[in-house]
Amino acid sequence: MKRPLPQLQRTLQADGYGPIELVEESPGKFAVLIGPLATQDLAKALVQDLQNSGYQAEGIVSAAETAGRTVSRAEVGKVFRVQVGEFPDEQQANGLRQTLVSDDYAGVEVVQEGGTYKVMLGAFPTERDANKLYEQLRNDGYTLAKIVQSTEAAGKSTGRAAREVEVALPSEAAARLTAEERRQAEELIRKRAQAEAGQLSADEILELREEMKKAAQRSCFGCENCDVERAATPGALPTDPTNRPAVQQSDSG
Repeated sequence: MKRPLPQLQRTLQADGYGPIELVEESPGKFAVLIGPLATQDLAKALVQDLQNSGYQAEGIVSAAETAGRTVSRAEVGKVFRVQVGEFPDEQQANGLRQTLVSDDYAGVEVVQEGGTYKVMLGAFPTERDANKLYEQLRNDGYTLAKIVQSTEAAGKSTGRAAREVEVALPSEAAARLTAEERRQAEELIRKRAQAEAGQLSADEILELREEMKKAAQRSCFGCENCDVERAATPGALPTDPTNRPAVQQSDSG
């Protein structure tokens, strides 16, 4: 199964390859390229290394063939994130984090920098990808959301080897679900774990959000089908997304 191109771009970046360009080869047809490289021999060695690492490198193209067609460019170690809020107090930051989780956003974390606590969402190879999530957050009323540039998160496994996530439902939840409901819950848990690890593109995060909302809409709170969403969102309580705190975010400065 082929990965969405922004996801492939992100995975290559996390595995230490770069620079990585998304180019439009022809109208509606895109490709991911690594380079440029100084010599043909270096390009051949890179193709071999990619194949040895499990990537399906298709060949070598000249820089002249793709000149002026670059859609986005990713650099090694540089990612773009969406900062949703910044607080002097950790409890306030965790409150916004829980609001976002209850609003079905995945991949939310609180990062301490100096004396402030920043609520961050996602980790993307390009500003173009981050902008998709930024626009949705602004439309949802998170008015202080902004795109920030960051370095690759230390200790996070985001490369190709990290794409497979082990999933295990709590036994008490699994016992109340049908086989199909367990499959749905396990898939949602897997995707949320990938989002937490910074492995999903902005499109995938937004698609996951819609899947979570649909899972909730298929059932009423209190019936056994709700276990699908509860199992997929550990610790999250059913919440009216329009009933947010009066102050969601604040500038520390």
